[in-house]
Amino acid sequence: VCSSDLSELLIPRERIRVQDLCEPWDLGRRFDMALCLEVGEHLPLSAATTLIRSLTRHTDHVIFGAAGPGQAGQHHVNCQPPEYWQGIFNQNGFACFDDVRWRIWNDSNVEPWYRQNMFSAIKKPELAGDEPRVPFVIHPAMLAQGLDRPIRADEIRRIESGSMPITWYPAALVKAVVNKVRRLGKSKY
Repeated sequence: VCSSDLSELLIPRERIRVQDLCEPWDLGRRFDMALCLEVGEHLPLSAATTLIRSLTRHTDHVIFGAAGPGQAGQHHVNCQPPEYWQGIFNQNGFACFDDVRWRIWNDSNVEPWYRQNMFSAIKKPELAGDEPRVPFVIHPAMLAQGLDRPIRADEIRRIESGSMPITWYPAALVKAVVNKVRRLGKSKY
């Protein structure tokens, strides 16, 4: 909810706290669990650590998901693979597990970006950083959403020099194959 437009709230206004997530925040209490889904990609890279620190201050269990590289969406300024976020959780004493998304992977009642990006982070300082990395995967339903967006000149230089994140290359390959199949389907034989 944008702080300037609270007219469409479906719950009482006193239950809403407008917060700049780029700055540290503290609600003054702890919770059994926190959900942070599809938020991190909308914040600048400089706010990623602040977001995770603020979340982990409030709970020992976070269900987290953020758009991965190449994922279409509005104001996606920090699309990172899960391993990036996992590293920040690890720095805060949390181990991450790739359990949530596989439980909902085939549930078409759940939007595909949630099924693709979700993982759990649990406070386990003794395991943090030593657990398996959460892999970047693309849900088949996301292919219909498309990974299309213009490639910027600086990205072309990074692509040609081989300096894009390793997860970018498989996403680009999938995008190219999908677009090729779409073009073939539109052509007349």
